Amino acid sequence: MKYPRQTVITEPYEDSQTGKICLTVVRTVEDRAGAISGVVGVDIFLDVFTGLVTSHKITGDGNTFLIDKNGLSLSTRTRARC
Repeated sequence: MKYPRQTVITEPYEDSQTGKICLTVVRTVEDRAGAISGVVGVDIFLDVFTGLVTSHKITGDGNTFLIDKNGLSLSTRTRARC
């Protein structure tokens, strides 16, 4: 509720049940009149999120990076050079 009408992604953190690194994506939900009626969120394991991001090929010779807001590289997919 602190950031209405904005999608918020948390910093990566360790999931207490699995020990895997995950992040949370949340957003407020509005009714038809535009009033905020709640919040919806999902936890995503970082390895799954990384797989989604790096599986998309933007260009034949491009590279894909997943970087946090501080510039820390969370994953990298580079095209193999022959």
